[in-house]
Amino acid sequence: MVKETYINKYNDDGVVVIPDVFSKSEIDKIRACSLMALTKLNEIKHRGYRHNPLEVIGIDGVQFPGIIFWPSLVNNYLNMIRIDLRLSSIVKSILGKNIKQLNNQIYYRLPGDNDNFAFHQDIMFRYPRYHYPNIVEKNAYLQTSIVCDEMDYDNAPIYYIIGSHKYGDLNLVDLKNQHLQLREFSIDNMPEKCKGLPVRSYNAKPGDVIIWSALNIHGSSGNKGNRSRIYYMNGFCISENSKPWPDYMINGKIINNIDTNKIP
Repeated sequence: MVKETYINKYNDDGVVVIPDVFSKSEIDKIRACSLMALTKLNEIKHRGYRHNPLEVIGIDGVQFPGIIFWPSLVNNYLNMIRIDLRLSSIVKSILGKNIKQLNNQIYYRLPGDNDNFAFHQDIMFRYPRYHYPNIVEKNAYLQTSIVCDEMDYDNAPIYYIIGSHKYGDLNLVDLKNQHLQLREFSIDNMPEKCKGLPVRSYNAKPGDVIIWSALNIHGSSGNKGNRSRIYYMNGFCISENSKPWPDYMINGKIINNIDTNKIP
């Protein structure tokens, strides 16, 4: 079971670091699998993911891997970690016994990638909103991130606005121009409504799990350090608050396989 102090911290701040969830050996394997998944992009699509499985960042004519989507479709170890009891128990403690999975992705954040993410709320990616009834009102969407590389000030940490999840959906990014807006981070560019709230970045070690509400406002600058910041993200929602997406847990029982027919 997840300690109540972490659940309370999540409810109060909208984000919390849970330390030492996975071992060094497991993290080494996740990191290796995240790289191997890059060799199986066509297979991800063949398995049923209908969109481009890789987002790239171009820097001076060189492409950096940014995000790979649904790598668990082609990597058994990543799928095993996705449904691991240590992760699922965290999710269950927050969301209950009936859960859908809304995202499965690796962020690479390599040195020199210059991949900025402006202050935003992950809820922005869940539209049209009638497919997600009361997802905002119920704070029903949880992000989990398994830290694979040490995260600190030197490798573009994520900055969270503490308590900002309590303000609901602030519609921070115009979806028509989201790519431009999302790639311009400034720590001073806080939403007016949140300017009295503290901003915090977290030091985290490989094996830690960071969880945050999809309503929490967060962002990060490009990685100008000399270390990568790979992390494995899985996002989940209370089933009744999401019409699309595959089932992750039904009545407390984990669903091992990903039904790609339910990925919109």
